[in-house]
Amino acid sequence: MKNENDIVAKHNDMIPTLQRLELQELRLLAFCLSHIDSKHDTTFFEITASVQDLIAIFKISPNAAYEIVKQTIKSINQKPAEYEEDGEKVLAFWFQTMRYTPLDGKFTFKMNPDLAPRLLDLRNNFTEYRLKDVYQFKSASTWHLYEILRQWKSAGKVKFDLNEFKMRLGVAGRYPRFSDLKKRILDPGQRDIAAYSDIKIEYEKITKARKVVALRFFIVENQSTKTHTEKVRAVVEKQLDHGQCFAPELAAILRDQCRMHAKQARQLANLAAGDDEQRTKKLIPKLIERYKKIPAENCSTSLGGYCFKALRDELTRGSLI
Repeated sequence: MKNENDIVAKHNDMIPTLQRLELQELRLLAFCLSHIDSKHDTTFFEITASVQDLIAIFKISPNAAYEIVKQTIKSINQKPAEYEEDGEKVLAFWFQTMRYTPLDGKFTFKMNPDLAPRLLDLRNNFTEYRLKDVYQFKSASTWHLYEILRQWKSAGKVKFDLNEFKMRLGVAGRYPRFSDLKKRILDPGQRDIAAYSDIKIEYEKITKARKVVALRFFIVENQSTKTHTEKVRAVVEKQLDHGQCFAPELAAILRDQCRMHAKQARQLANLAAGDDEQRTKKLIPKLIERYKKIPAENCSTSLGGYCFKALRDELTRGSLI
């Protein structure tokens, strides 16, 4: 059974192509992607999903759910993913197959294999979040705003030319007055993102000749939506970074073999100290080999950065590598 803590992940190249999807289409796509192991799977399989799980997660009326699923299955493939590949513009349907059996409340789907490089075996330049971070959004525009900004969470801020921002949102040519964009998209989206998701956003207007020409967004972690366990884990991780190392041998391996900065190596070593130390040592060669297989043109991080993120996720969330 799926639940709201399941992970949705996609390459950042895919985020702009979501702009044409409506709320129910975004929900169905996220629900389907949450069934996929985006970090380990290298090929798509047929997956059978339960409409009852969809109802439970997204709080859809049971009386309307089956019709919503049927209509959404039809509509989503009429809005193919668009991206560039080797200098060519590609249009790819989201699903290769989709079968719906209303009598037992299930549907079976298989994602389009052409999308595998952007949805499977993700190593870098991707965004992931939990279903619980998006399932309460009341509009597609809020969902789009969240996806656009969520990928910049680590950086903490991002600046967009206003026209580029509207294009990414899927509202190019609309809202000529900034006050309308603010009223209909920015302010409601900011409120819902703060109320329901893992981030909070603020923005400032950049003007030229008294006209808004760009927006600068600030993205911070949302403590109010964290579970007690997540809050405790964050405190522990922060406390571990005090200069003292409780697993010096592991820290040395991380520095020497993974080419990790001393501070990052110390943080991970302290996080793994004790029960997870030997397991972490065994994972290091596997990660190094994975990194070596990443094509140079797709590699946007160093070996140290790659290993740090992978091991941090493994130690704090478990069973990811």
